Amino acid sequence: TATGRFSSRSPNMQQIPRGEEYRKCFIAGEGKKLVIADYSSQEPRIFAYLTQDDKLMDIINSGQDIYCAVADFAFGEKITKADKERRNQIKSLVLGLMYGLSLYGFAIQNEVDIEVAQEDFDKFFSAFPKAAAWVKNKQNYNPGFTKTILGRKCHLHPYNSQWKCNTLNNGIQGAGADMVKLAIREFRKSCIVEFGSDRVGIILPVHDEIVVLCDVDISEQVKVCLEDTMISVGEKIHKGIKASVEAHIADSWAEK
Repeated sequence: TATGRFSSRSPNMQQIPRGEEYRKCFIAGEGKKLVIADYSSQEPRIFAYLTQDDKLMDIINSGQDIYCAVADFAFGEKITKADKERRNQIKSLVLGLMYGLSLYGFAIQNEVDIEVAQEDFDKFFSAFPKAAAWVKNKQNYNPGFTKTILGRKCHLHPYNSQWKCNTLNNGIQGAGADMVKLAIREFRKSCIVEFGSDRVGIILPVHDEIVVLCDVDISEQVKVCLEDTMISVGEKIHKGIKASVEAHIADSWAEK
């Protein structure tokens, strides 16, 4: 893709729905296990690194649920993961602002009045001023391209107003893509070399997730290796921001 994220076709495995009825069709097979690992809140961690917003970095490094902590700090609301509706609104706001979501887009997505959307925007940016300044600065003018943390260029269309979203999104998604690709490379150099490609192999990367197939007897070791590799690569890219990875051993893709 334009940002460097993986794409696939024939079939497009990237677009398999998350529903159990679809993903349970993908199985490890006899004598095998799937090891499924994905970065937790990859984009907010990259966003915090790029903006160097002290409070946002503190929240992420504290290990708290990011969206519950933002609700507390920015809105003075004590919520938990069980408060799904409000947490999802906060998540939509945080992710949306990272990708250039408009005030009206947020209001429509969350079925709230424009005044409520404006209040949420204002409170977030007031609470995280460095993040606000970064977003404003990036959308001031079109420089023709953005760069990922590692310096890879993502070009911006000079005549399409979508550049205002892409100037934010490309750097964040691009850094995420670099992270996953480097994690795959490092995993190949360590785990696959150690056990052999006949016993362990990478099946599929999906956005911030890596799916591995391996022999049953080495599945625990493969899980630890994949987890450690992904965390190490993540923390080398967004230095000073802790990475978090959730890994599972499963018989089918639906068990994640």
